[in-house]
Amino acid sequence: MATFIKRVKTQAKNCGYVTTYITKRRRYLRGISSNNYGKRTHAERQAVNTIIQGTGSDMIKGATIRIREELLCRYKQNIAEIVLQLHDEIVIEINDTSQIETVCKIVKEIMENVVQKQTKVKFPIRLKAGKDLGHLESIESFSVSPRGQC
Repeated sequence: MATFIKRVKTQAKNCGYVTTYITKRRRYLRGISSNNYGKRTHAERQAVNTIIQGTGSDMIKGATIRIREELLCRYKQNIAEIVLQLHDEIVIEINDTSQIETVCKIVKEIMENVVQKQTKVKFPIRLKAGKDLGHLESIESFSVSPRGQC
């Protein structure tokens, strides 16, 4: 982690900005070369946080878009739809309980592989299901079968 932080600070000082890893969004940092210790260290913290939190945001946004597309492709009658995305969680309402396992497989495959092209790192997810948000229970891991073409 220390090597990562040092590299980010160096990049920020050299370029005046940092970028997220997936969508390459830039954040310019005005105080990164300041002689004022407080302003400079504030900008350094912003640089590190931007890369970590911004990349996380890129991942969940990409997953949300792909999940929505796949659900619309497979279920034209709104059997399952995204009702909420908050930080690193997606809430999906499934109107046909016989489809829970299939929807979970789709979500798991997409979310764990959303950055497959950018990194070889796996991002395991936890799935929960229930009658409502107050009564969620963990779902055991489903084996993911190959996705059908839409």
